[in-house]
Amino acid sequence: MNTVRRNFFDSPEFESQSAAFPYMQVLNDQDPDKSGFFLTLENADKCGFIPGEDWRPHSNFFRSGDSSEGYIASTGRFLILRQSPLLMFEREGDRFVDVFDRAKYDNATIVLKTRYLVYLVNQQRQLLHEKPLQLTTKGSFCGVFGEVHQRFRALMSGAYKQANNNNKDRSDRFFALSILAVQLSPKLKGGKKKAWVCDISNFAEPTAENWRSLFVGYEAFRDRVLEQFDECADFGNPERERKTRNRTNTVDTVDYTALGTEDDLLDITDEYF
Repeated sequence: MNTVRRNFFDSPEFESQSAAFPYMQVLNDQDPDKSGFFLTLENADKCGFIPGEDWRPHSNFFRSGDSSEGYIASTGRFLILRQSPLLMFEREGDRFVDVFDRAKYDNATIVLKTRYLVYLVNQQRQLLHEKPLQLTTKGSFCGVFGEVHQRFRALMSGAYKQANNNNKDRSDRFFALSILAVQLSPKLKGGKKKAWVCDISNFAEPTAENWRSLFVGYEAFRDRVLEQFDECADFGNPERERKTRNRTNTVDTVDYTALGTEDDLLDITDEYF
């Protein structure tokens, strides 16, 4: 009887959304071959990942002494289903503090993070895995990725309006079917304390002529993506962070360029959380 209860409560409806999804991470290194998006074999197996042309096998060695086998890529092609607000975490202990509040933000004690629920696709706009992945951006890369994501959404909406003679902005549901394609490269950042971190060197900019090449709304798996979009409406809810890490589901506009200096945002730890 105990076994039945344990198996029953192991089901997804009793898991926190953060814990329910396998995750990918960003590796920082001066060597371009050792920096980029990284997916461990364990998480690749959990999401049913089949590497595309951008991905190659990689052995990563963390500063903690641990190592992981997986796949690495300097190019990521994302369908972003959901995202959290900009979140503040204590540097020591990693306890969730609150949604970003400039009055409470202290770069000496707080690190900024944003969580994204994503699908990866290949150059042919086909899904590379069955279950969505969680990507957490933090520190310097949090600001860079967030700024590019906002810019991409604005360009994609404008491209659609121009191509279709439609003056209405697109919704989060539309953007869940839009491909944010970014290229990463190492960059030395910081003022007094410098470190090699991942930076976005390029991203595919939608136009009225090419927007459909960055859109999967006409693909056979469209309904599958939208089903996940609907099911995961609560992804990134700060209340879940309080419950699971103490230990708005719409995308808020954040001025990432005004969050502080590069030293304020710099965070070079290579662990996931």
